[in-house]
Amino acid sequence: EEEEEEEGVGKKDGHKFPSPLDLILSPGAALELIADLLPPPLDVALVSEFNPSSPLTLVDRASAVGLLGAWADFGQEDPKSWDIYDKVSAEELFLRKAGVTEALYEELVQPLLHVLPMCPGYDCSAAAALSCFHVFALQSKGDLTSVGAEVGDTGTDGPHFEVTLNDGEDTIVCDGVIFAVGGTSMGKLVAASPETDALMGPQGFDRVRGVTCVAVRLFLEPDAISSGLSGGKHDSTLLPPDVAKALKDTPVAVCGPEIGGIPELQETGFCVYDLQRMQDKFAVDDEKETAVLEVDFFRADSIADIRDDQEVAALALKAVGRALGTQVIDLSKVVDMSVVRARDAVSHFAVNSAQCSPQVKIRRGVYMCGDWIDRKGHASWSTEKSVVTGRQAVAALAKDLGLKCRTEIIEAAPDTAQLKALRTIARKLRETIPPPGSGIPSS
Repeated sequence: EEEEEEEGVGKKDGHKFPSPLDLILSPGAALELIADLLPPPLDVALVSEFNPSSPLTLVDRASAVGLLGAWADFGQEDPKSWDIYDKVSAEELFLRKAGVTEALYEELVQPLLHVLPMCPGYDCSAAAALSCFHVFALQSKGDLTSVGAEVGDTGTDGPHFEVTLNDGEDTIVCDGVIFAVGGTSMGKLVAASPETDALMGPQGFDRVRGVTCVAVRLFLEPDAISSGLSGGKHDSTLLPPDVAKALKDTPVAVCGPEIGGIPELQETGFCVYDLQRMQDKFAVDDEKETAVLEVDFFRADSIADIRDDQEVAALALKAVGRALGTQVIDLSKVVDMSVVRARDAVSHFAVNSAQCSPQVKIRRGVYMCGDWIDRKGHASWSTEKSVVTGRQAVAALAKDLGLKCRTEIIEAAPDTAQLKALRTIARKLRETIPPPGSGIPSS
């Protein structure tokens, strides 16, 4: 009986609850206890395993708690929250409002900013950063015409949109148009087409900015098979053993800017992918004769300016070596490659960018979709946001034209129980004692 009672003491949900002495002797246990009370991704800084050479101290990691006030206060699908937080940079929020230490900001926050919203903190909206982090921490009768061409209103009853293509050689008359284009492309389109500009109304497309990305896919001579690797769809790779070991826990490495003193990476973040562990078509089998490594660079204007693909490939291999602490793979081991340069092609969620994010429905018959559309709406990001707004655009068109159309949309992932409780407290505090100045609560 005494043994059963002793075993029951200090347990919570089936797990042993640390004693006060445990917490004193093991700071890690204390961090885990605090992390259990926090919503993702605030718990990441507290419980993640960092490289032994990491400069982060326990104080640095614990400083993530300072973001709790803003994290609970910001509503991903609340237009008022977006109006407040979109006026402030992510850097100001994390360093000056939340009190996150510079070491934690540089080691954890900044790399995530460079590869999720794909821009440095000073040039990233705090609203975009919070929304993006939240999503990636918790988650995941008429003619329909998608065009990137000149569109005008015919002024007639019935089908009343005229789409001209190929410098006016082809014309389509339709009942509705959905613009499925990026923000910078939309800016160029309305600038080149007065008819389209008049159709869209004052949307501020000329103020939309883009981020340049460069995707480098390298097919390499195979090394011996490394197996038993974690975190991917497959557990084997033909990459060099030291690279496989560096990526043993995950096939993806997220890297911030200024890696290895490489000039082209001063403001460029990147991700390293072992595609053999992520995609079926590259998975190791008896017929595979190459390893497949991908490096995607973000805010990569200086790299996009390099015309020679071989030079870009060499830079990518050097970046991987510096980031993972491995030997730089020799360019001679590359048997094939693909280099894609996408200039200003990715949406840039800068400070005040939400003001340039139009609604899905512009007017009857004119709709938009994309990851930059209706940013204050459905709390999704990237490709998922494009799909969501695409379905919303179809639903709006169908409703306007009296059509029947199945366009169900899965709601964003719900808040954790901890975050729900914190949001209730934050809401009461804002109603009772509104934060001064910018309207963002301090740590």
